[in-house]
Amino acid sequence: MAMRREERDNMIDAPHIRLRLAREKLGQSPRETAEMAGINVESYYDLESHSDEVTQVLSIREVMKLCRAVGMSLTELFGWKQDEHTTLHPAELQTMIKSYIQSKQITLEIFENRVGFCMSAFLSDPNNFYSWNFDCLNAVCELVGINCSCLFSNLQSHADGQRNQRGQALE
Repeated sequence: MAMRREERDNMIDAPHIRLRLAREKLGQSPRETAEMAGINVESYYDLESHSDEVTQVLSIREVMKLCRAVGMSLTELFGWKQDEHTTLHPAELQTMIKSYIQSKQITLEIFENRVGFCMSAFLSDPNNFYSWNFDCLNAVCELVGINCSCLFSNLQSHADGQRNQRGQALE
């Protein structure tokens, strides 16, 4: 049965499809990309096969490394527009979460229940942000009322690195 145009367009908007297309454009095998990203090849196949693997399984740090391996930006991978007017650092997001908890007069436990993720490590050290997955990032940003793309320009500077002619990161 043929896929309707709308269904096909929605599939192209999925990160797992964008990932496969970027890898194929570079002429890389799944094994090569997995090795460059530092993940096993079976896990890499899952990333290309399931629409939620990239957002649920990999940490932000791992997704940044994956983006370097296929020569694409985080905004390209997720198909999101970057907020050009606002830029936040993880430490500023940490402050926003603390302010949100205080202004709503809720406990950390209630906040964690609302977002569905543990926040204590991040609230102790904003560098723990990079261990989050993108589902966590989206849940936190939605609750505190910000567009998570405002964090992308900072993340992108980490993800870009220098690339060789095939788009591979130079270590």
